[in-house]
Amino acid sequence: MDNPTPDRNSFQNLSTDKAKGLGNVPTRVNLLACIRYEGRRLERLNSVMQAIEKTINSTAFRRQVLEFRYRGQYSFYYRRNLLGRYIDKPYTNAQVYEIIMDAQELVKEDPEPTIDLYLELVIGSNGSVIGYGNPGSKEIYTYSEMFDQMEIDELANHYVHEWCHKIGFDHSYLPTAKRNSSVPYAIGNIIETLLDGNPSHIE
Repeated sequence: MDNPTPDRNSFQNLSTDKAKGLGNVPTRVNLLACIRYEGRRLERLNSVMQAIEKTINSTAFRRQVLEFRYRGQYSFYYRRNLLGRYIDKPYTNAQVYEIIMDAQELVKEDPEPTIDLYLELVIGSNGSVIGYGNPGSKEIYTYSEMFDQMEIDELANHYVHEWCHKIGFDHSYLPTAKRNSSVPYAIGNIIETLLDGNPSHIE
């Protein structure tokens, strides 16, 4: 068995602000750096940021995170080593949601619940790689050729996936089926699915 099986009712044990009045304390996207994003690219980037902020604060996103399942269990996938010990710290879905909404990056300059993004556009491409981030750093790098050809929902997936690393979530670097259920991949995919190319769909 890969993951613990938390009680379904535990997903209701959110903090008061999160459990009641969703949106009373919205999580904002704070674009602190956007190196080489200029002109139309900057306009497009701002559209992506708006889409992310709207989606993360939606009831649909909350529901998708709380009800995410891996192998029939209400859980994301967390890696174990050969001895069965966790490589990734396991959380309940409610805890994952709170961590996202609290938006406390490992490298953060203030305690506010803001998604602090330091973005840099890398001119050119690297095959099918969209972008990357380095462990212990706050920057997220994106290849310009991928940025220019991707849709808003796909880019939102990319930035949220990379940002999930900044708040402490990780995954295997091997392209396994399980990896898609890790927090960074699953949350990015939830964002993309909810947007579906049209931010007005989110409520």
